[in-house]
Amino acid sequence: MATPEKSKESLEADLKELEKGIVMNKVKHGNQYERIYVLDRDKMVLRYEGSTKVFRKKTPEIALHNIIEIRLGENSHTKRFRNLNKEQCFSIVVGARHNLVTLMSPNENLRDMWVRGLRHVIASEKSAQQEREYDRWIRDAFLSADKNSDGEVDFDELVKLLKSLNARMKKKYILQIFNEANTNKTANRYGKQTLDSEEFVKFYHLLTRRSELEELFKSICEEPRYVRGKSYLSSGDLLKFLKQQQKEKTVTEDMCKEWIKKFEPDPCFKQQIRLSLLGFQLFLASPEQSIFNPACLQVYQDMKQPMINYFINSSHNTYLLEDQLHGPSSVEAYIRALQKGCRCVELDCWDGNDDEPVIYHGHTLTSKIQLDKVLIAIKEYSFKTSPYPVILSIENHCSLTQQKVMAHQIKTILGNNLYIHDDNAPCPSPHDLMNKILLKMSDEVLPSIPYRKRIKDLIRNGIPTIGQGKKLPPLSTDNDGVSDEDEAEEMEEEKKKAEASREGIEMPKEKIPKKVKLEKSLSELIGIRSQRFTSIEHAVDNGDPFKMTSIGEMKMCNLLEENIVEDNRKLTKAIMVRTYPAGLRTDSSNYTPVMMWNVGCQVVALNYQTEDTPMQLLLGKFLDNGGCGYLLKPSYLLSGKPEVEPSQPKLLAIKVISAYQLPKPSESFKGEVIDPIVKIEIHGMDEDKAEKKTRVIRNNGFNPRWDEDFEFRIDHPDLCILRFTVKDYDLGGDDFIGYFTIPFNCMQEGYRQFNLNNKKNEVIYKSMLLLHIDIKPVS
Repeated sequence: MATPEKSKESLEADLKELEKGIVMNKVKHGNQYERIYVLDRDKMVLRYEGSTKVFRKKTPEIALHNIIEIRLGENSHTKRFRNLNKEQCFSIVVGARHNLVTLMSPNENLRDMWVRGLRHVIASEKSAQQEREYDRWIRDAFLSADKNSDGEVDFDELVKLLKSLNARMKKKYILQIFNEANTNKTANRYGKQTLDSEEFVKFYHLLTRRSELEELFKSICEEPRYVRGKSYLSSGDLLKFLKQQQKEKTVTEDMCKEWIKKFEPDPCFKQQIRLSLLGFQLFLASPEQSIFNPACLQVYQDMKQPMINYFINSSHNTYLLEDQLHGPSSVEAYIRALQKGCRCVELDCWDGNDDEPVIYHGHTLTSKIQLDKVLIAIKEYSFKTSPYPVILSIENHCSLTQQKVMAHQIKTILGNNLYIHDDNAPCPSPHDLMNKILLKMSDEVLPSIPYRKRIKDLIRNGIPTIGQGKKLPPLSTDNDGVSDEDEAEEMEEEKKKAEASREGIEMPKEKIPKKVKLEKSLSELIGIRSQRFTSIEHAVDNGDPFKMTSIGEMKMCNLLEENIVEDNRKLTKAIMVRTYPAGLRTDSSNYTPVMMWNVGCQVVALNYQTEDTPMQLLLGKFLDNGGCGYLLKPSYLLSGKPEVEPSQPKLLAIKVISAYQLPKPSESFKGEVIDPIVKIEIHGMDEDKAEKKTRVIRNNGFNPRWDEDFEFRIDHPDLCILRFTVKDYDLGGDDFIGYFTIPFNCMQEGYRQFNLNNKKNEVIYKSMLLLHIDIKPVS
């Protein structure tokens, strides 16, 4: 159900009502809490009043640019509206972790007014031009400084602002800038000189002068150009800069003129096609000039190759929000993964009450969610970020009776989106399967052995918790008696082998449990059939390019150690390979996916709920090709192609120049100013792996400058990923500030800026890193 459209005048009237404030109930944990909700279009926040929580600020607020989605109560995918009139309810989805704010309005008309109004204002905010983005930074800074909300800031408020911005400056210098910006000479009721919003903009521009960009701006012209005492660049100057420094071969002068019109804030300069220093700064901070090549933000690869020839963005135990033993399961976890570009999600299906199949991590304390609710969410969100196929990797533990229910729900809910493969047909391509959903499962069901008690024994006996990206201890992995679809059984297997390894005894050959055939109506719906892995040789001789074999982390690591790279690549050319975290990773940590991609594994599944380095690498890798979730593998990893990798080594030169407005780590003390350090990591084939870091800049998170040069030889650029991290130096261990991950082949050369991401993988819009990139072939 959609909210009815309204005229522009009527919509504006609604927005004014929302600005006055409306009483609604916040719904949480089965209870309702009355609050007054107010839309503030000046601050671009939704704030609410009436909370009685101790130590909470008086008016909690939600920044509108952090809102991911507004959902009607009928489509909310949450249990909070159970037993309520859903037509009066709506949900606000906030941040990368999809935190839910669930609200009930007094009636349906007011609910629709809120949904329409919020959606309109959020869409307007997100479609803002780059100069508006810069204005938002200034607006946020002004609101942060204006502690008493009187529309003015005095000198003391500005000093506090600079401390919060990680800038340690002498008061004499701040006062000098303050006096220069204070043209109206107004005072507040205490007699203190103040700046209004316009004067603050001038103060902010003076404060945020960046000497490194001024030097670059001046270097572009041999003969400086001036009008009214202000220097500028012509469209020809900008063209020269882009061709010579930024290595942009296809740029034209007409394109430069359009960019000047877009980014120049001075109306007179804009009309005369002249670019000021501020306009140049805005242009360098734009997506067009980011380190990430804009061409890679669109689908540009050949999408008509067989599915076996692609890396596929994949999730493990998608339903979990936390750890593997006690954490909650949630429909929202599927929505979150799909909206991040995930194309392969996992459903562990078990018998539920009243003949309703459920999803959860079997025989653990994780909560259960209904299969039909998950399917409804998958149907709704599968193709909002990408039109390319979604694979449902199903681990099936249901009885024949509930398998029939599964089949009925899948057919009824997914409908025409469901793809059923003809085993005699050739391997389809992502293009062939656009807007299709495929079931990946085995023809057999393996009875599972309860292991909750054994997990406790496992932890009590001293098996260590495995950290992010860490390699597991070497163990035997002869699991011929374990189905590739039963990770629960594999975890029990790992536990026994760990115990045997400690005792130095040989594991006895286990009896293979009797397998149960899949119910016919469910079997008929399979899109990709699973094939149990026995050996590389068997897979190469008997592999089907449109079948998939699942190999656990430990067994895959052993294959990588025991076989040469070319042999492992033969496996991934014969059959699609899915890898997943070892059962010992009960904390939901992740293994490094890069080693799996290096040999061509198509479906490298990670725990999406854990925002660690491996997950950052996955998200960075799949930004490529428009974030569609499918990446065409390098030519030497394609099915039917020669194993020999062509030699194409590159010399990568990176100059870390400066950073801008770095936030304080969450662990920092009040008033503390950070000591930033930048680390560059190269992830890829073993011979390409490298780490280098800058020196520490003391007491400056506002505009630290390094000007340090680094060189890396990259022998396998097609498999290389770079990760930049900024940390606050500390003798006891550096504190994380932000990161950025990018595939080597997506980097643009020249002077490039980019925003950092925080631990939640949210963009920190104010914080930027400035580099110079140069890439040359190795002679």
